[in-house]
Amino acid sequence: METLKKFNPNRPDFAPYGLTCEKWLPIPASRLDRHNEIELLYFPEGGSTILVNNNLLQVPGHRLIVFWALLPHKTISFVSDKEYFTCATYRKKTGNCTSHQIRNVVIEQIVLQQIQRIFKYAKECEAEFVATITQRQKSERGRALRESRRKLEQ
Repeated sequence: METLKKFNPNRPDFAPYGLTCEKWLPIPASRLDRHNEIELLYFPEGGSTILVNNNLLQVPGHRLIVFWALLPHKTISFVSDKEYFTCATYRKKTGNCTSHQIRNVVIEQIVLQQIQRIFKYAKECEAEFVATITQRQKSERGRALRESRRKLEQ
């Protein structure tokens, strides 16, 4: 069983979390938090209401939220769901497949593991990671520029 993190109300303001990717226990925070980092929130089994800089935000499940965590913020509430995917072949009722499904939470755990793997690689091989991302962005910009030129010529 994995250990879920939970907010420490005694944590000092502006104490850094560092580059991490962790699963947190879905409980409301007891006080506002602030740290000089970018925060990414993802709620795999439902949604949440969060307070960021005195603005209440309704965050639906399965949505990535990114904000500058120097703004005072805290989680107010959580909503859980138990969605799942059913095999498309089975739904077509062709008789070629038996009923089976996979819960969203399982898929999201796999995605989270992959994100954690990428974070680890970025942390351990920063120069190589930055070079790879830079090259991909350069290639994408070149492709977008060629596409724009092609559209202009039409």
